[in-house]
Amino acid sequence: MAANGAVGIVGAVVLLASFMSHDDAVPIRSATVQPGTIRSIVSTNGKVEPLQSFEAHAPVGTTVKKLLVREGDHVNQGQLMVQLDDADARSQAAKALAQIRSSEADVSAIQSGGNREEVLTLEAQLAKTQTQRDAAQRNVEALRRLQQQGAASPGEVKAAENQLAGAEADLKFLQQKQKDRYSKPEVARVQAQENEAQSAYAAAEDILSKLNVRAPFDGIVYSLPARQGGYVNPGDLILQEADLSKVLVRSFVDEPDVGRLAPGQKIEITWDAVPGRIWTGALNTVPASVKLRGTRNVGETTCMVDNKDFKLLPNINVGVTIVTAEHHDVLTVPREAVRQEDSKVYVLQVVNNELHRRDVQTSIYAISTLQQEISASPNDAAAYNLLCRAYFSLSQWDRGIAACEKAVFLDPNNSLYHLWLGRIYGEKADASSFFTAAGLAKKVRNQFEMAVQLSPSSVDARTDLAEFYLEAPGIVGGGQDKARAQAATLARLDPAKAHWVNYKHTGRFDQMEGAINRAASAQVNHPVVLVDAAETLIRTGRNFPGAIQLLRRYLSSSSTVEEAPAFKAHYLLGTALEKQGDKQAAAQEYRTALSMAKGFSRAQEALDRVSR
Repeated sequence: MAANGAVGIVGAVVLLASFMSHDDAVPIRSATVQPGTIRSIVSTNGKVEPLQSFEAHAPVGTTVKKLLVREGDHVNQGQLMVQLDDADARSQAAKALAQIRSSEADVSAIQSGGNREEVLTLEAQLAKTQTQRDAAQRNVEALRRLQQQGAASPGEVKAAENQLAGAEADLKFLQQKQKDRYSKPEVARVQAQENEAQSAYAAAEDILSKLNVRAPFDGIVYSLPARQGGYVNPGDLILQEADLSKVLVRSFVDEPDVGRLAPGQKIEITWDAVPGRIWTGALNTVPASVKLRGTRNVGETTCMVDNKDFKLLPNINVGVTIVTAEHHDVLTVPREAVRQEDSKVYVLQVVNNELHRRDVQTSIYAISTLQQEISASPNDAAAYNLLCRAYFSLSQWDRGIAACEKAVFLDPNNSLYHLWLGRIYGEKADASSFFTAAGLAKKVRNQFEMAVQLSPSSVDARTDLAEFYLEAPGIVGGGQDKARAQAATLARLDPAKAHWVNYKHTGRFDQMEGAINRAASAQVNHPVVLVDAAETLIRTGRNFPGAIQLLRRYLSSSSTVEEAPAFKAHYLLGTALEKQGDKQAAAQEYRTALSMAKGFSRAQEALDRVSR
């Protein structure tokens, strides 16, 4: 966790020990603020997959004749690994081959007009008929000459002509039979039988090839469910081989964290079976969509990991840490040195052997530390609450809501956790559509009311609840009467806060501005009021110079508070300067805000606007 102004901290109190005597001195355990490396991470789970894999399945029902490898064996490309009984397959192949030979003979017969005997018989019939036709032709010619000489009657000529016509018809029939003996359907049937026979033979040969399982590449046999002599059904898995020198890790990132991912980010892989071992890689792909996995909405990412010693096995579940940002030489203190009181975060500083409270503010760097803390202690409600507040300061509402809801779930009787959950619901509502905002408003009211119920003397909880009652419409639980009741209680707890609530929400802007002007020159017990007042002046457009004065006073003090982190104050100061037309000075304030919180999108948008 990075602390504001941490350079001057000599030591941060970690834990007060028990009193050893009644003297003024109290032994303590302290830690020195040190530069270190802080990372912003996404912690999730993943599964290992081979980059190049091969599965052998039984092509037919048969028995396992011989296993030539064992699980874990390294194999070379082309190496025979498993032999299945191929007797039936060979029989089927032989039968298919015979069908091919028969079909080929049929095709040959069609192409040559029939088998050899049929061809010879047809040729003989054709020669005989040709001879008969020639004889009939000569007979007709002779009778016609005799008829001219009066030696033959017309009837004899006619009979000879009829005999010739019959002979020619017989000859034509035989010639046609020789040319087109088979009909088109008969030809198509024979060709189909040939194709079917060839397909049957190819299928039989394919089955034969699969009954002898060979390695398609160099790799490791990582699964061998088949047993020698056992029977396998068609489709049963026989063997799995993979090249495990590089593996693919598919990780499942929760929806709120998907936007933080980018190709090239460092990934660390751990596996419970090998404690202390970390494999590293880089993010290859970012999610293109989000889908339901169990009860989680996740996006899938992948990375390639070197696995030269083949320790990572396919299908194992692994832990995945994605490093989304990494910062070196950041001033840090141990997590347990950071304390909370009401809504304030602070450390106890050792100065001249005395303890002095020093308020600090969480920042973008706190997120990575808190994520690591949560990873180590998943049920740490305080860490979830601090993570929510860190996201709150960066306007990352969805991530903050998830963290705050987890804190409330783990510790439902903590007023502070309900208060912050209500606050971040409210900010999300301000950035949402009307219907979404209406639903969130009811959640805001419920959380604020629960915070007051659990801690009736909490000034912050009652202030936030009073403001909600004044601003929200009655349909979601707002109301002036309810607000006045809270203000009346606030008047007993903190009169200044009660007056501020009344000024801010009754529309008496002149009186409010007068109060703000007086506050600008008076001692202020609640530094956040300076920022709140400046923001109100900016929002109402009444007094930009006054807002600038208040913000500069706040930033020049050493009392910046979590509700108004320094980068937010610089952003508001830039807004006021921009409203006055001083874009150059405004740009400088926006840059300062971004230097403190690189993920503060509103400051980046404003800087882009004034830099055009």
